[in-house]
Amino acid sequence: MISSVVFINQKGEILIYRVFKDDITRAETQLFCSQIVATKENRDNPILFLEGVSYIHVAHKDLILLATTKTNVNVAMALQFLYQLIFICKAYFGGELNEEEVKKNFSLVYEILDEVMDFGCPQIMDPEVLKKFIQ
Repeated sequence: MISSVVFINQKGEILIYRVFKDDITRAETQLFCSQIVATKENRDNPILFLEGVSYIHVAHKDLILLATTKTNVNVAMALQFLYQLIFICKAYFGGELNEEEVKKNFSLVYEILDEVMDFGCPQIMDPEVLKKFIQ
């Protein structure tokens, strides 16, 4: 199960931080942010394992979407979840997903995260179905 989902900008600043399980601290997420910003090599690897935490991430324009876990999670499912989350956000934001849109619509992003994830397990991932619940 995914412990948290984080939206990070290119400077390594956390824009959105949604915790689903309390087994990973914000300090551990900050460690990832410093590692990603520090080296280009780590950005090219979608899966990092640092100090007992798995960091699964995808880059999209000027954002990095990150899923964290300490358990043995299905990595393909986590990556698919992140890509589908990008698709959902684009559907809500008129086809664009970037740092400015996330800052402008941060409360909507939190609502979306609350609907698409239940205690670390992905749920409804269809934008058309979500639009019936989230206006």
